[in-house]
Amino acid sequence: MTSDGARIALDWDADGSSNNNFNEEQRQAVKGPHGVPVIILLHGINNSAEFGYIRSMMNSCTKRGWIAVGMNMRGCGGVHLATPRGYNGAYTGDLRSVLSTISHRMVNLDVPIFIAGYSLGANLITKYLGEEGLAGTLPKNVKGAMSLGNPLKINSNNLKIPWNWVLAAGIKTGVLLKHRRAFQQMKCKSFQEKMHSALMASTLGALDDHASPCMIRNEKHYPFSTRVGFDNGQHYWDDSSSCHYIQHVSVPLLLMLSKDDFLVSHVAEQWLPHCVEMNPNVMFVESETGGHLGWHFVDGNNPFGSNPFGRGANWADGCCCKFIESVILMQRHGYYHEEEEDFIEKRNVISSRRGRAAGKVSTELPT
Repeated sequence: MTSDGARIALDWDADGSSNNNFNEEQRQAVKGPHGVPVIILLHGINNSAEFGYIRSMMNSCTKRGWIAVGMNMRGCGGVHLATPRGYNGAYTGDLRSVLSTISHRMVNLDVPIFIAGYSLGANLITKYLGEEGLAGTLPKNVKGAMSLGNPLKINSNNLKIPWNWVLAAGIKTGVLLKHRRAFQQMKCKSFQEKMHSALMASTLGALDDHASPCMIRNEKHYPFSTRVGFDNGQHYWDDSSSCHYIQHVSVPLLLMLSKDDFLVSHVAEQWLPHCVEMNPNVMFVESETGGHLGWHFVDGNNPFGSNPFGRGANWADGCCCKFIESVILMQRHGYYHEEEEDFIEKRNVISSRRGRAAGKVSTELPT
């Protein structure tokens, strides 16, 4: 249960389990307390934790003895909306509630939690880490994160044809129509007019602009209080864009992008140099091919790979798991805490310098 009463579905996977077929030992591993790494994965727009790229990474995690948790955004994963507020690219409150709950189930502060986000989920986890990093309130168990196919700078008007139509259609059918009963709870005439205009919008940019005054959001600073409504679509996109928050991420963050990502690369590549240079915790990996979250490879001797349908293993899964193993190894040998303390010291120095220039300590996020 989140701060506004919404319900979030979490798909758990432990070593040796298949779907909901848990034995008693695995059931106990899910209930906690957790003594092994927990990897939380957040899907993209119009998806759920049932999608193949999430399941593939969950499988890679459980093979290593870790616990994998597929988080479904509100209204996804077979759980109906309990409030008239759907998910969006700016609200990090649901992820914050999930992290708070799971971190309290860990055996101690040294047992790590990692977060992996994909596409819109990648933007959300990066924004969350930046908010918490700036406030110094990130749960101690969160040791690192992976952000795959992150657009970094969001503006739905910049989406190319046909993706601006396709994504809008997905939101209308998967959120507005599917959960129309939840939206009908609001009897406010203005709310209903805006939802009707959003339903009639042909592009995602127009849909965002109409729906933004009704969207759920959170304040940028601690305690990240829940609010409702943006001034317009531009206000929503500015608040959503994780490029404004990435400089404050206080744990190792792996950014992964493909050069031929038709959905986000043309925007993300403009912001990558800024994001990487601003924060020593950020590592960037770019592949020549892979499209949008399509990092599958096949055996060079077999054009169909090991899978008769032509889908091979997921290259990104292996990269993410090696990244997790490396961070755990750093933590075990004490390097991690030294880097973390060094980052906090540098962040405080930068904030102080900005404050002296402005006459006060600045904690404002860049626009």
